Amino acid sequence: MEAYALYTDRLSQLLSSRKAHDFDSRVKAALDGEASAELRRLINIEELRRDGVFFTSSSLRKFAMSGICHTFDDRSVIYDPTCGAGDLLLGAANILPLRKNLSTTLRLWSNTLQANDLHPELLEACKKRLTIAAWKRHGYSGRSETIANKEWFPGLQKACALTEPCGYQRATHIIMNPPFASRIAPDNCTWGSGSVNAAALFLEYALMSVNPGTRIMAILPEVIRCGSRYKKFRRMIEDNATVTRVRSYGLFDSQTDVDVFVLELTKPTQTKGRRQNIQWGRPVQKEDTIEDLFDVSVGPVVDFRDEKRGKWYPYLTADCVPPWGEIYDVGKRRRYRQRVIQGPFVVIRRTSRPDDEFRAVGTGIYKDCKFAVDNHLIVCKPHDGTIRSCKALLKLLKTDITNHWLNRVIRCRHLTVGAVKNIPWSQDV
Repeated sequence: MEAYALYTDRLSQLLSSRKAHDFDSRVKAALDGEASAELRRLINIEELRRDGVFFTSSSLRKFAMSGICHTFDDRSVIYDPTCGAGDLLLGAANILPLRKNLSTTLRLWSNTLQANDLHPELLEACKKRLTIAAWKRHGYSGRSETIANKEWFPGLQKACALTEPCGYQRATHIIMNPPFASRIAPDNCTWGSGSVNAAALFLEYALMSVNPGTRIMAILPEVIRCGSRYKKFRRMIEDNATVTRVRSYGLFDSQTDVDVFVLELTKPTQTKGRRQNIQWGRPVQKEDTIEDLFDVSVGPVVDFRDEKRGKWYPYLTADCVPPWGEIYDVGKRRRYRQRVIQGPFVVIRRTSRPDDEFRAVGTGIYKDCKFAVDNHLIVCKPHDGTIRSCKALLKLLKTDITNHWLNRVIRCRHLTVGAVKNIPWSQDV
């Protein structure tokens, strides 16, 4: 990350003089998008992915801050535990009040805005950008008070926000876009094990570290909102927080292939015996769903793990079932001695993206025999055991209504059994 110091030097030059003919456009770029573009230009993408360093775009920042910014005032202490170059803090700074001159404003903002990051180069860029933002809001008056011999924003410090609780404990507001990279869950994790998304660990640590009454706004990957692996995590949030906003945004940005949502919550004064019934963005339904007519489950075969012993069965995998096709037999065979599925039924590919033409791509399996089914497929077996019901389901899965419903409910890169179960069943099919 040392190479990013080159960009910080450019920010310092911007603060030193207004004489450049393109000064206004350079300031606009420094406060909106340039920091992220320079990060991608100067730092290898593998290093960025390893550390989970991706900056918040101005459009996402505006979307994320819209629900919490009205609660900021002179007494607020706003803390970003993984601030990067300060995009979320800039969103807060745009709302904070001004004082009679630049130095007084910077003194107020230095007390209000607190942050941590592991990379000193990013922290330095964050300080420079916040100083530029204050200078711009004062109409570029008082330039001499922004020179390097005055150290503004001492509350922006190098530290790991998963081990240092002090920043959380001082804050009235937490704003965070934590890393999305995978990490091994600690031994004391109550909601997951093995490899988990780091963003969930950061949010849990924040929630457990803050004082009652503290507001938290977090930008998180969609898998946390709707992935089945994070069901216990969502229950933990319901047990320990008052959730005020769950809102999907879409792609993090045009270059980052991850859909995100915004979560806002408050640490309550009492948590014992409480549980919110949060829909997590899923519409409340009264009509019938697929679950009312089908048994829905994941294919039981984990090919690399399950022994190839037992009877031979036709073996269904994602690459041998044609989209929207009808299958009476397949050439693949596999020995298997655990649960097999009796036809007829429908299989749906688990891999699914919000920009796909169809979110739930199905295939009818119509032979009256037993199949071994791979775990990359979701199985829908009709309660009435008829091919007619299977064909009705395939018709339903192809509708715009189903596409729109799934895009609202689950924007991560795979379908879950829970999402498929709750697809509304139209009487028209």
